[in-house]
Amino acid sequence: MFKNISMQQIKSDICTTIAAKHVYFVFDACFAGLMLDTRAAMSKPNRDISYLKALTKEQVRQVLTAGDKGQTVLDGGYKGHSVFTGRFIEALERQRLLKESELKQAEIKLKQKEEALKLQKEAEIEAQKNAKKQKAQEKENEMRLAMLREKAEKMKQELGGDLTGGATIDSACAELKQIKEQHDKIEREFSSELSRQESELSKFYDAKIFKIMRIPSWDKEFETKSDYDARVAAAEREAAPENKKRLRRKAAANFHYDAMRYIV
Repeated sequence: MFKNISMQQIKSDICTTIAAKHVYFVFDACFAGLMLDTRAAMSKPNRDISYLKALTKEQVRQVLTAGDKGQTVLDGGYKGHSVFTGRFIEALERQRLLKESELKQAEIKLKQKEEALKLQKEAEIEAQKNAKKQKAQEKENEMRLAMLREKAEKMKQELGGDLTGGATIDSACAELKQIKEQHDKIEREFSSELSRQESELSKFYDAKIFKIMRIPSWDKEFETKSDYDARVAAAEREAAPENKKRLRRKAAANFHYDAMRYIV
């Protein structure tokens, strides 16, 4: 008996010495309901404000028991505990797992946000580098185009002269053949330059779009399908303007080179 603690001892000694205003007791013991046998409830609630203020200043002791004051409790419960303790531990473990899952989801979202910010910063730096590189490339393309334009003008001037004056049929045919070869050469140069610039445009914008669409894969354990779809949709919206820029630049290059071929 010296190992036992009576309900009266808990009420009169332990409860009064705990400084906390709110204390929650859980008892898995026979006749633990005696803890609840303190005072009778008021037959009619007192709603006087002064009484309620005084009441809220008092200490609160809440009790959860395995049985009432006249009952014994059952053994043979969850994981070798009693029925009450087994179920109580099971419920606490379930709550712990739920909290851990929520924490894990919060950590994943925070990590995704940090990763997104990091990628955004890297993308901004890369965009600045690419802008400088693209500007230098456009300048080089303009120089190439000017050279092709000069060749085309030179050939046009040559075509303006009298090709057959004082010449034999054979020499005239040879000269026409030479002019055709020059024309075909410039045409090939135009086509080659167009293909080169289209390839550069595709590589430039494909790299930008790839970085935008490089999002973490769907974590089925900690992310809903709707959240993942929302991330994909956001990336696609961000990539759409870059794709439109690529198509506009490609169309402009084609139009420009078609106009130059017409001159030739």
